Amino acid sequence: MIRGVLGVIALLSAFMAGRALLGARRGYFKISRLYRWLVRLVLCLVAMAWRQPVDTIAIVTWLLVAAAFGWGYWDASRPREQEDLTDRIFHG
Repeated sequence: MIRGVLGVIALLSAFMAGRALLGARRGYFKISRLYRWLVRLVLCLVAMAWRQPVDTIAIVTWLLVAAAFGWGYWDASRPREQEDLTDRIFHG
């Protein structure tokens, strides 16, 4: 069960690390934010493989982590459309 919890934390950390990488490259965030997410990610992945040998669960988790990192980077790179709320605010 602890490996599952560590896997979920690693997935979330990978997603946020991908977002932080793009933010750091564009100058929105400090590089330390990226390093914090990467440290969390690496610690979770190492802890998953610490006591037990690398097996199918670990390999699948690593592949999902790589996909989550790419998804986070892609999600941060998409332009956000600003919703126009002037009609709702100034409706009178």
